[in-house]
Amino acid sequence: TKEQFESYINDNIKKSTLNITKDCLDKGIYTFGNTSGLKDVIKKAINKEEITVCTFGGSITRGASHHLPPKEGLECNFEPKKYIDVICDFLEEMFGCKTVRINAGIGATDSVFATHRINEDVLKYKPDLVINEWCCNDGAQFIYKQATYESVVRKLLQSGCALILV
Repeated sequence: TKEQFESYINDNIKKSTLNITKDCLDKGIYTFGNTSGLKDVIKKAINKEEITVCTFGGSITRGASHHLPPKEGLECNFEPKKYIDVICDFLEEMFGCKTVRINAGIGATDSVFATHRINEDVLKYKPDLVINEWCCNDGAQFIYKQATYESVVRKLLQSGCALILV
């Protein structure tokens, strides 16, 4: 249940070395949407089964500049990591499961390009979870990108993986 999951997460946050707080988690969620796919991922994690996680997007997903120190005046109490590492480290530490990490981020690409590489770069790995991010490269000025973004999302959902949209 949602209550059991929250209790499990709260207990593990207390033990975490990742500097994650409940407040951070709450602020990081815009909407839960349909969480049925995530339920299967969490079940596998609790059972300590291997989980294949794929991040799919542009340069932010790839991890561009993740290794640079924070800009002057900004404080950072953690080591900057790529999306794939943050998510997999979280799953491994919280649940004790193993993860397979697929980083399908390529800088300066958009959902138009994604429609041509989704099979080879993502779906062939049969991921349990995909984090899909095109926020910088899918500008609103191009109306056709709404259709290509939707095409990518539909194809991911049809594959049966859990999906997080960033």
